[in-house]
Amino acid sequence: MKLIVGLGNPGAEYKGTRHNAGFAVVDLLASHLEATWKNDAKRFAQVATATVNGDTMILIKPETFMNESGRAVRATMSQRKIKPEDTLIIHDDMDLPVGRLKFTVGGGAGGHNGVADIQERLGADNVARVKIGIGRPTGRTLPEKWVLGKPRGKEREELEITIEKACDAALDWMTLGIAKAMNKWN
Repeated sequence: MKLIVGLGNPGAEYKGTRHNAGFAVVDLLASHLEATWKNDAKRFAQVATATVNGDTMILIKPETFMNESGRAVRATMSQRKIKPEDTLIIHDDMDLPVGRLKFTVGGGAGGHNGVADIQERLGADNVARVKIGIGRPTGRTLPEKWVLGKPRGKEREELEITIEKACDAALDWMTLGIAKAMNKWN
């Protein structure tokens, strides 16, 4: 059994924002796998389940706001008895340019509050991640405004392509394992 977590903020006003790139990836993945989202109030998340090559894949979108994402991840992992090494977190990253994605295992949160909360609540930082580049703001735009903003034009197109690639990368993690997926995508 594997767990794939897409990070984002719940609510229609956040749909399409840079910070919800993780949600967009697991939404696309659920669509490809014909998995249906269901509310799981006990796990603080929307949950979809699919089978890939005979293995169960659980997708979640935390229903908490970003800085409390660890509640949903920990509750789901505990209930399903999923190990950190069988978990993949997909999230936005300002340190990567738009159009890039990168697999990592372990390491710090890099200022990402959702990742920091997950690491704190799990007491571990050895969870695999797919970082989706959203770039840094220019001019006087504050980082908080940037991540909650919606990309436009060419940037939006590049982000949509990266979301599609991240969906494929998550499937590779599921079927090939972390080492082969990292070699392929990094």
